[in-house]
Parts: sequence; structure tokens; C-alpha cells
Amino acid sequence: MLVRTPCASFKASGSRRCMMLTPVRCRLHGLHGHHGHRLHGLHGLHGSSRARGFFTAAMSLFTSSSSKKKHWSAREPVLIPFDVSPMRLVPASIRKPPYADTGVSPPWNDTAQIAKKAEDKTAMRKAGALAASILDRAGALAKPGITTEEIDIFVHDTCIENNAYPSPLNYGKFPKSVCTSVNEVICHGIPDARELVDGDIVNIDVTVYTEDGFHGDCSRTFLVGESVSDAARKLVDDTEEALWRAIAVCQPGAPFHAIGAAIQDFADTQSYGVCPDFVGHGVGQQFHSGPAVVHYRTVRRGSSGTGFGLMGNAKGKAGIDYMVAGQTFTIEPMLTLGAVKGRFWDDDWTVTTTDSCLTAQFEHTLMVTDDGVEILTARPGGERLDVEGAAMRMKELEASLARTSPSKSAAKSKKKKAKKATKGFGV
Repeated sequence: MLVRTPCASFKASGSRRCMMLTPVRCRLHGLHGHHGHRLHGLHGLHGSSRARGFFTAAMSLFTSSSSKKKHWSAREPVLIPFDVSPMRLVPASIRKPPYADTGVSPPWNDTAQIAKKAEDKTAMRKAGALAASILDRAGALAKPGITTEEIDIFVHDTCIENNAYPSPLNYGKFPKSVCTSVNEVICHGIPDARELVDGDIVNIDVTVYTEDGFHGDCSRTFLVGESVSDAARKLVDDTEEALWRAIAVCQPGAPFHAIGAAIQDFADTQSYGVCPDFVGHGVGQQFHSGPAVVHYRTVRRGSSGTGFGLMGNAKGKAGIDYMVAGQTFTIEPMLTLGAVKGRFWDDDWTVTTTDSCLTAQFEHTLMVTDDGVEILTARPGGERLDVEGAAMRMKELEASLARTSPSKSAAKSKKKKAKKATKGFGV
């Protein structure tokens, strides 16, 4: 699940939303860039037009022209708000996270969450397995005629049955136990009375807080019925592929910016947009913490440590700039068929693409091991753990890009020759 980062100065300012986006530092609010809920809310960041001009200029340094292609014609919004039922209750016997009774999101903590004790690793595996199991069964309900409210009821009741708290519930006053994002909704869709229809796609984002005091977080985009378009099916498949490619770069010493590079490079080859306003995050005993895991390229190709053969190239702060063994975090890319920016509904949660194009998302909770990474929210019964295949496909893409991109020395030589050739011609 995504989240916007709350801060003390945000509340003091009295403003409704922080105007800045990660990685831009807001003088008033500090560094933001995570998920969004009402008070900087659930997964992902958002920003106003005031911040977007600067952010767009900065992003243009790292985004290739292919990612700006649009192969989705803008359409009128399909979704409209439906009735939302009252917040469901949780028995007093269930262990609750700190925000459960107050609805106040805890302050953002930049410290990475690292499971050092064996019992903590076991607890994280338990939380991840429960979240994955509930998501798998919730996805089976995604059929024509079923409301997203019914999916929420199932998730809520199943959490309680397993002595767990549904983490989204009352996080920044989010009113439901799961996020359901249909068609053009980027994230944080609130379950309501709308029935799913044949041809929809819906992302279901499940997070649980177990009796051990740990969160497990995962999401998947499901096809509804038999009439889903070829473009939508491909978007869903490719978004999952982007997640696998990102997971493939994870191991001790790998820089976190390699995750965004892997996702962006693949998305560019397919002409998808990568939503920059929402990020992955540390997860464990806290729902959200550092690092902010961005899903787009933040370092120029060819810069030190930007390739995929970057293991052991540990630079910066452990757990924030590069991965360390025992660290737990999420990766949750959102790809679009058109615009990458979002607009908020009046509920202050639901975020849709500005041109109403379709968008898809996949998410896993991961734990870095001594020699790689463990997927804590892998699907029950054997998920397509295609990390090795994704790594191979990334190497092929890297080689292809290297062949088509001139080296620095070659470009310098070419410039020198051009200058020599034009000398004396008044150029």
C-alpha cells in the first residue's frame, strides 16, 4: 500500500495537503514522497501544480522520450463516486496498530526496518503469508456483479478470523479495510457500492497487522470477466513483469535507485507511463517508513552504479541508499497507458489518471537475504517466481541499450570531429 508522509509542520501549517513531491525538499514540510492518505495518507505521494513544474523539469533529466509516448487516447472518466458504508468495527481482542483508535497517522520515520532477530524474520514471514493468502482469495471475488464493498467485507472479516487487524482501516481516517482501485484509479480507491462490470480491471491492495505486531503488504491487479481489452491485459501482464525486474536487482549492497531504473527501462520499451507520485516503503513493525522506494529512474544511464550488474556497489547510507541483509520493504510500480499524473476525488483518497487512461499496479513485501531477496508475500500454492528470468531479460535489454547509446568517449570524439570540420566556416 502507498502512503504520503506526515510531518509535524504539516499539521501546524493547517494546509490540507503538502504541496511538495519527493524527492523535492519542501522548506515547510521537509522531504516527502511516499503514499498518501488523508493527512498525507496511504501509499504514495501527491502534489499540487505549484510543485509539479519544478518536479517535471527535474524528471525530464531522467525520463527517455519513449516514456512520453501516448498510446491511449484520452476518454471521459468512467468511474464516479458511489455510496460508502460506515467504517466497520474491530473486536477489542485484536491487537491494533497505534493509529487504529485515533485515525492519526504516525510521523514518517526515515529509519529502515531491519529484521535482525530470527523471531522477527519469522513474524514478517507470517505477516506476508497471511496478506498473500487473503489477497489471493479476495482476487477470486473480482467478478462482474460483485461490489468492491463486498470485497472489503471479505478482507475485513478474514483478517479478524486470523486474529489480525486490517492495516488500512482508520489509517489517516481511511474508512475501509482494503484499497480497491478500478480502471483509471491509480491507487487508494475506497470500496463502495459500485458493481464490477465485465471488462474492468481492479487492483486489490491488502495489508495486515498480525498479533505479533508486524505488517505484511501486497497488491495485484485482477481482470474482471471475459471482455477485458487486449491493451488492458497487456498492461496488467507488463506491470507484473516490471515488478519482477525490480525484484531481480535486490540483494545486499544494491542501490535502491536500481529498482526505479529497472522499472523505467522496461516501461520505456513498451511506451508506458510510470507514475512518479507514489512510492514503495519500508514495512515491518511500522506500516510505512524509509526508504522511499521510487519506481522511476533517478540517475542518468551510464552514471556510476546505474547498470544492473551493480551488486556490492554499496554507497551512501545503509538501508536508505543501499540494501542490507534483513531489511524489509515493498516495491509497487504503477504503470499507465497515458498520463502519469493523478487527480484526487473529493474523498481525499481516490487518485485517478488525469486523462482517465487505464493503470495497473503490483506489489510485494520483500526481505533482503545474505545472498539475494525473499518474497514474503509470494502467492500461496506457488507464485510465478520469475526473478531469474527477469534478470536475464534485463541483461538483454541492458546490452541492447548499450549498443544503441554511444559511450561518453565516443560522443566526445564525435563532437570534436564536428567542431574541427566546421572550423573556419563561421559556425
